[in-house]
Amino acid sequence: MALAPKICDAVTTVSHEWGFSFPSKHLALSASYRAQSLQFNEILVQMMAFILSALPAFIASYSGQNLKASELRLSPDGKSFLISVRGEKSILPIAPEVEESPEAAVFRKDKTWIVWDDRGLVIRNDISVFSTKFEAITTSPKAFKYEEILKNIEGLKDGKLSRIPSRLAGSVRFGNQIYFLPRWENTDGKPWLEALFCVDLSESPPRPKYVGKFTGFTQAYKPIDNEIFLEGDKVGVVTNQGESWGVSTVKIGTSDFENEILGSNLKSYLKGGLFVESSSYGTSLIGRINFKTLIRRNLAEIRGLNYNFLPSDPEILWVQKGDNCELNNLSTGAVWNLPGTFQVRSNGKQVVVWNQEFKLKTAFLVDPKRWTLLARLKSVVVKD
Repeated sequence: MALAPKICDAVTTVSHEWGFSFPSKHLALSASYRAQSLQFNEILVQMMAFILSALPAFIASYSGQNLKASELRLSPDGKSFLISVRGEKSILPIAPEVEESPEAAVFRKDKTWIVWDDRGLVIRNDISVFSTKFEAITTSPKAFKYEEILKNIEGLKDGKLSRIPSRLAGSVRFGNQIYFLPRWENTDGKPWLEALFCVDLSESPPRPKYVGKFTGFTQAYKPIDNEIFLEGDKVGVVTNQGESWGVSTVKIGTSDFENEILGSNLKSYLKGGLFVESSSYGTSLIGRINFKTLIRRNLAEIRGLNYNFLPSDPEILWVQKGDNCELNNLSTGAVWNLPGTFQVRSNGKQVVVWNQEFKLKTAFLVDPKRWTLLARLKSVVVKD
């Protein structure tokens, strides 16, 4: 079979690129050689295991079409991957990108600007400037019962609560209506109020109006976060509701709130519908919410805390299980198991993986749909 020599050639080529060569039979039988090469053997076993795990990708791309149409190189400064797939080029930083919070949430209609920043909410046009931090809502009967107001006043006096919002949990626009969800936290960092306000740009002058409160609290943590979503004629959020969690919504232009419980023990939620939930037997369940039907679908189950999601379409679950790495395409269900500790990056469409021990020498560019090999890193000189 013509494929077998190709696989052998690939194994030999990769071993040479990694700085190894296979010993002769006479040398391999030498007791002194065996005693001196224990570390070599351990590394060689790991290298061979990696190559064997990559065989499906080699076989899938054996036609040569993928390899000829794709290329993976390093940028001149060695800080980025230069990727080319069927003429489409992209630059992928090697260092993981740090997600930053925006300095402001900005909306505009004609000469009217609506801005949320460290000043609170500011509405400005050619005639006037209006600003608020919604201090009054913290003890307002619009948002709280009488007993709750007394408790809030006590907390404000003790300094455990503040009238100033801690952060903006989210904002979203639907036509002329802009929704803001400021969030108040106590001195322990726990939320005690998230109040939804709406600014209607069709009014003159536009001013914020209190809409109501969602059931539970979002997982907002940035100074300006993005926890609100639009679905049809509704504005919604995913919230923790004690031991339960679910989706809380309000119909646009009304104060008609609804709530749907979807599970318990929510660990994290990612915009777009992905969630991580703790099971009763020590695992993490990963799934997706269909916001149209408000039905959840479980996609994967993992143990341990060493996992991450790659910012790609479709989403990739990256799990490091001790000395093994698992990449799971959450849309197709395709899984790639790799022996060793790996680094993984995504440009949104393709994925680059490399073994940490051998650094960038082992970098591969793959298509995550079925983990098909597209290219290997070319001409790299690695400096420790």
